[in-house]
Amino acid sequence: MAVSIEQLEAFVATEQAGSFSAAARKCGKAQSVISSLVSNLEVDLGVNLFDRSQRYPRLTDAGESLLERARNLIEQRERLMAIAQGLSLDVEARLTLAIAQHVRIKNLGGLFQEFETKYPNVQITLRAGSVQDVQTWVERDVAQLGIITQQEDVPTGYDFRALGHLKLTGVACAEHPIAQLTEVTWEDLKQYRQILLQEFEISSQTRWLVSPDVWSVSRVDDALDLVNANLGWAVLPLHVVAKGIAAKKLIQLPLVFEQEKELSHGVDIIWSSKRPLGPAATDLMKRLSTEDAILNKDQSL
Repeated sequence: MAVSIEQLEAFVATEQAGSFSAAARKCGKAQSVISSLVSNLEVDLGVNLFDRSQRYPRLTDAGESLLERARNLIEQRERLMAIAQGLSLDVEARLTLAIAQHVRIKNLGGLFQEFETKYPNVQITLRAGSVQDVQTWVERDVAQLGIITQQEDVPTGYDFRALGHLKLTGVACAEHPIAQLTEVTWEDLKQYRQILLQEFEISSQTRWLVSPDVWSVSRVDDALDLVNANLGWAVLPLHVVAKGIAAKKLIQLPLVFEQEKELSHGVDIIWSSKRPLGPAATDLMKRLSTEDAILNKDQSL
């Protein structure tokens, strides 16, 4: 048995594209080549991967069983090549770190002071955007490293390490009716307008879409302004609202359906598994992931 990566790629591409001809277009090969690669793979494995009795090929039970394993082998090969390529590279001239706009890093200046001492000639760019922005920038090599909140479905094509947890809390202006309650239930939240970060609306945190009356905002600072103006309640990062809570301008909602006042959501640093990290990016990734790097309080307090 001499299974090749090219055969596995043809197998996976056919399943993704839905036909041998579509897979051929995707891979830039002739249809006969894709068909032969899959047929030879079936011979080498001793099983039929596709049922060809109808117009479009369909995975057999054996094909279903082997598909994910084929994907894993292709990904491992890509990672091996990326690591090997990275070992042969000199220190990169530029490095971009993209951070989800509602996440803050502890002592970012101190972190880069240490980094700059070791890599004085590396030009640094910091970018902020939505989780989807950060993923896109990393995918397109606009950013070599990205920091995002953990997603319900692990995105493919990325490697990642955990950085810690972002703490969130429910808040309202001190004058808001819901802030007068000693206990806040799910039904109480439904009675009043919700200021909802779009990140939560389209990410794995959709459980926080509660009220039928929602104002949706993309920037966390705008959400805070609306809450301070007594226009609704919100679930926001603790570091954003800590000063307002300390000054008693904001009230931390006593949610009876949660065990803790403060909720937590994991944060990861990601990079493309298809491209090597240079020495400087690798060093920065390790510095960030050696301890809990996420800021969860206002630094001025």
